[in-house]
Amino acid sequence: MNTKYDYENKIKQLSSIAISLFVVAVFLLPVCYITGWFSKSAEIFFIILIVSMVVIGIALLFRESAYKKELELFEVKELQRINTMRIEQEERKARERTELINLLNNIPKADIDISDNKIKNNAVKDMGEIKYSRPRNGQPLSKYSSFVVVDIETTGIKVTEKIVEISAIRYDGFKPISAFTTLLDPEKPIPPEASKINNITDDMVDGKPTFKSIIPSLERFIGNSNLVGQNLMFDLKFLYKYGYDFTCVDRKYYDTLDIAKSKLTKYDYRKDNDPDYYYDVDDYKLSTLCEYYNVHQINAHRALGDCLATAQVFERMLRQEYNLKR
Repeated sequence: MNTKYDYENKIKQLSSIAISLFVVAVFLLPVCYITGWFSKSAEIFFIILIVSMVVIGIALLFRESAYKKELELFEVKELQRINTMRIEQEERKARERTELINLLNNIPKADIDISDNKIKNNAVKDMGEIKYSRPRNGQPLSKYSSFVVVDIETTGIKVTEKIVEISAIRYDGFKPISAFTTLLDPEKPIPPEASKINNITDDMVDGKPTFKSIIPSLERFIGNSNLVGQNLMFDLKFLYKYGYDFTCVDRKYYDTLDIAKSKLTKYDYRKDNDPDYYYDVDDYKLSTLCEYYNVHQINAHRALGDCLATAQVFERMLRQEYNLKR
């Protein structure tokens, strides 16, 4: 099957040959005239040669014109093919989005009891060192298939800010089996710059429970499960500071950001001039990892949607980046 490059190359070659023949024919005209003084047969030979060159040149130009029409037809068909692929891709994404929304809606939601227990803040420095775990080649994939993925939304990135939403999804065999999710009253106005990112406003959290009031329910939901998250340390610091001491249970912590840094090469502008330079991703953001691992992300920067996306990225990381027993 010819490509656009093939057609363009053929057109260029035919055009060059035709022009060369015409140039040579013009050059031979005076030669033919001069030789006619000395030999009639030589003159006839040159006339035949010149006419043949002109005829061949004209034939090549006709063939060039035909190739141009074929190229135009090829470009139309190629555009149609691209448009068809784009439409199919958009339809596929729409189906995936619908499936994910249905999946989120159909995950059984855990009951959240509101507690009036007096829970004190913790000093983040008392949290101790959290060591991330990474999968080990040769281990069974099923060993990593049960966990709780957690995500929070906050009023800002500093740990002095407040939590406005928390979600967690429990997985068994990489299948979501229950979810814990609620908006939270931060007991302070939500800055516009935070609302611009997570689309959570003061009206949405008005009358919602505070984080401390749902800690007992959150503890029951997570239990002693391993924890998975994207940039997990960000979430853990907030959870710990505001009263949830998850460190009292022996568990493993898996951070998709940490795994990505160990397995994927990030773009480095300083190596642009290196012809052998190769990179996997522009950065290690969740949206970028979703694109790399072909994970459809819905409701980005909302806790429940990010939990689902993080869990899917985690599973595909394990399947693609590690040699695990199926």
